[in-house]
Amino acid sequence: MDFPQFPIAEKYKSVIDRLHFSEEDHRYTLDEGTPQSQVLVSSTQMISGLELSDTSFFRPHHLQAGTDRHYATQLWDEGTLDGSTLDDNTGPALEAWKSFLDHSGFSIDQIEIRCFSDKLRFAGTIDRVGNLGGKRTLLDIKGSADLPTYSLQLWLYKIAWEEMTGEKIDRLISVHLFKTGKYKVREHHSSRTAEAAALGLPVAYRWKKGEVLWSKEVRVALNDICLFSKDKLEK
Repeated sequence: MDFPQFPIAEKYKSVIDRLHFSEEDHRYTLDEGTPQSQVLVSSTQMISGLELSDTSFFRPHHLQAGTDRHYATQLWDEGTLDGSTLDDNTGPALEAWKSFLDHSGFSIDQIEIRCFSDKLRFAGTIDRVGNLGGKRTLLDIKGSADLPTYSLQLWLYKIAWEEMTGEKIDRLISVHLFKTGKYKVREHHSSRTAEAAALGLPVAYRWKKGEVLWSKEVRVALNDICLFSKDKLEK
């Protein structure tokens, strides 16, 4: 099977080239056209900084497994994977991903592509952008854990992608890959509650860090996040 390469689409490139990422300290910076660049908070930093999910059960080996899983699926989709490098955990996860691709018909346009919101001053990396069932789709690759904040993460990506490219996103899904070689698809349906909470995250995060004073905007943001959390707990 021949795999295409996935360079940044030319229509996105001039915008995305403004965003820089440092692997060493996991920091996003945005080129403002001045001698100084603006540091942007990441989507995961906001979620963890506001302590919206209990991730105390994650251990270092879980985090490493997640990194390995993302890298293996990326190399597979790019057609550059050396299968002999897979370990007993990553191999089954990759089989689950291949099974999802075979059964779903998901077509990939972009892999591990960075995005940002100039208005809300945050950035992140989207696992996949593509088409599923005739709809423009953002996809996040996950392990067996299924946290309520995964919806917020995808909504943040949707907000950033639509602002950055002017392209409408119709579907948000996370694909959970298991050690058994099985997978589960979670559809994150359109929700005003989730969208409002995602829009409020940057405001609430900056307030908690002392970057903005208490205001009506902060109060609304915290209220929207609380409504989202309450909605998830009741389901």
